[in-house]
Amino acid sequence: MESSIIQVKRQAERWRAFAAEADAVCLWQSHSCRSSLETTPRTGT
Repeated sequence: MESSIIQVKRQAERWRAFAAEADAVCLWQSHSCRSSLETTPRTGT
């Protein structure tokens, strides 16, 4: 029982780190997308 709780905590930490990383990447991508869209305006992706 205790070991499963530790596993869940470890997984939660891993997901938190992954979410923070994904958030940073998303912010960076949206920023670069925005700047590229400003320099070269296009319709669609």
